[in-house]
Parts: sequence; C-alpha cells; structure tokens
Amino acid sequence: MVVLEFQGFMMKEGLSKATVARRIRALNSIVKKLNFAERVPWKLEVPVDKIEALKDVRGPGVERVRDLMDAARRDPRWFGLRDLAMIQLMAFDNLRAGEVGKLRWTDLRHCEHDHDLEVYVRGKGRKDLWHPVHPDTHKTLEAWIEVREVRLEEVGKLSGDVPWVFFSSRTGPLSGPRVWERVM
Repeated sequence: MVVLEFQGFMMKEGLSKATVARRIRALNSIVKKLNFAERVPWKLEVPVDKIEALKDVRGPGVERVRDLMDAARRDPRWFGLRDLAMIQLMAFDNLRAGEVGKLRWTDLRHCEHDHDLEVYVRGKGRKDLWHPVHPDTHKTLEAWIEVREVRLEEVGKLSGDVPWVFFSSRTGPLSGPRVWERVM
C-alpha cells in the first residue's frame, strides 16, 4: 500500500515513467534480497511496466547548426573548412556522421543531369543510392579538396594514397563520434 502511494506521488510530481519504474524495481529488489537473507518475512512484488528507452534523434537544431557553420567559416585554420564541409554534408545532405567520416573519393561523382555532384550513400537495408549534393556543400567540398592536397603534402602523403575525403591525423577514416567531436 505504501509503495503504491509512493508510486502515485512520483507520478504526481511529474517524474518520467522510466524513473518511476526504475525506483519501484529497486524497492522490489531490495525487499527480495532482505527476504532471501531472512531479515523480513514478507515479499514486495509491485508490477511495473517495461519502458523502452527511445534514442534521442533530434540533432542540434537549426540555430545550433547555423552557429556551427558560422564558427567554422570564421576559423582561419585548415580544419575550419573541413569542419564546414562535414557540417554541410550532415545538415544539407542528410548524411550520418559515420557516413561523412568514411566518405571516399569513389563515393563522389560528377553527373550530367540537374546536379553537379552526387554522393554515394549505402542506406539502411543495404539500399545503395547516389544522392545529389547541395550547391553550397559542393562549393565547400571543392575548396576543401584544394586545402586537402596541401595538407597531405605537409604530412608526406600523396592524394592517391589516402582514399578518404576527410581523414584523421594518421590519414585514416574518421569515426562517427570523432566527426561529432570535431564539429561540436
């Protein structure tokens, strides 16, 4: 009875269903262990709904993306341009961070129809498609390519040796979390 009142109180206070369920499960578990250790002669078995956690897929939002792009444009260093290209590919062209980090030269192609540049995307369910690149992203990628060549010369690599459009300090691909770490 007391636990049900406590459950009602938590719901009334506006706690999430997951928080309430977690606390009730903790009480059930404590009493079960006390009963097993013969410290209490009773059991507590308050039924709790299973709550599925949802992924937060909201992203940074329009204002935050604008702020990130402005900051990247103002950055005079070479990676400001790289970060801007990565942000634009995610914001304008809907690529996931992991797809941006592992983007290869062979995943970009110039086309003859409406769009100047397309990017290859392997979608969920192994659906392969060529996606048109936003004109602003295209301009940024062209500028990044020039800077990228200079950058590779500085680290003693040839452009053909590094298949990645964006690369780490060891000239390998960037992971999805590393892309987010760079641009956020």
